[in-house]
Amino acid sequence: MRRLKGIILIILALIFTYFYFVFIKVACPNSAPCIMASFICVLAYLAYEFYGFPRFNDTPIQVTIIRGIIAIMVIYFIVLYVLGIFSGYVKNTYSLTTLMVVISLIATEIFRYILINANRDSDIFPFLTTLTLIILEISTVLDVNVMISTGSFAIYIATVITPIIIRNILLTLYCQHINIRLAIIYSIIVLQYKSIIPIIPKLDDFIYSYADILLSFMVLTMSYRVIIKNYEGYPMIGLKDGFSFLDILIFIFFVSFGILVSGVTPVQLYVTTNKINHVSIEKGDAPIVFKGVNAFSLHEKDIIMYLNDNDELNIYPINTLEIVKPTNAEEKEQRKLYILNDDNELELIDNKRIKAKVIFNLKYVFKPSLDAKKYLGGGAK
Repeated sequence: MRRLKGIILIILALIFTYFYFVFIKVACPNSAPCIMASFICVLAYLAYEFYGFPRFNDTPIQVTIIRGIIAIMVIYFIVLYVLGIFSGYVKNTYSLTTLMVVISLIATEIFRYILINANRDSDIFPFLTTLTLIILEISTVLDVNVMISTGSFAIYIATVITPIIIRNILLTLYCQHINIRLAIIYSIIVLQYKSIIPIIPKLDDFIYSYADILLSFMVLTMSYRVIIKNYEGYPMIGLKDGFSFLDILIFIFFVSFGILVSGVTPVQLYVTTNKINHVSIEKGDAPIVFKGVNAFSLHEKDIIMYLNDNDELNIYPINTLEIVKPTNAEEKEQRKLYILNDDNELELIDNKRIKAKVIFNLKYVFKPSLDAKKYLGGGAK
């Protein structure tokens, strides 16, 4: 009977998710967040009525995990706000929606905690509960129009669905092995800090989604390692037991990669989908460029990123450099830069259209992904 009550709650949540995604979001998009928050509160109340509030002793490793979370989040916010130096900052506007979202986050963790711990003798309930809450959260962020476009849907999977999955696995881990307070605090901070902190960096959705994935993955890895060592009977588990040197290297690599791809800083990484003429840059290479370069700092054989008449960014090597000396005190020295265009003819370029200089080229980094895209029918033939 105890498990049957849990199954009923899960089925009820899935049925509501279907009607919410198909009908409610379409019919009343402005009221949809409040309706979802209200339903989650009802769900948490029903779980409480069915099971009461299960209690189990907090584990002694919670202090270690909290310290690990603080350490990771400090680095997380330092990186974001340093990036804000390049992109600028914006002020938050508070609204009733923010309060409703916070209430729904608390109700979600109460529902998760009750359902999992009231059925601690079952190995399937943590999985079913987590899967249900993942589907429920995805229904609140997924746009129906995105389903039409395969490309856009793939972007959603990478930047929206992936962090939701990782975060929910982490919160289930906390509700099952640590305590509900940590799950509530973590979910509110991660999901609502942009509404709570007065000033935030003006970064695009890709960077925030990428940062969310990194944060959730690092916290999940640290927490899981500490919990496993606790169950294996390791004595005196400290913060160092939650991290490894490999974790730090992986974190540094992915942070650096995300910053390069994002284009927030003057240094950016690009992907070439075709071979670049007259230089050793092939399809699938990843040239790293320095933006805002001055034409007076360029020389022959330098490789530049140039905005052509069709407003397309192309990569060309400088074939010829002509320096025009001033003839009087009022004139300034001019530098005329020539490239070999697609017709293999010398062409004088507009210095103002030079957007960047290639400083390094990573060979074949993205070639496997481009080949896979071509194989699946999405790439250039």
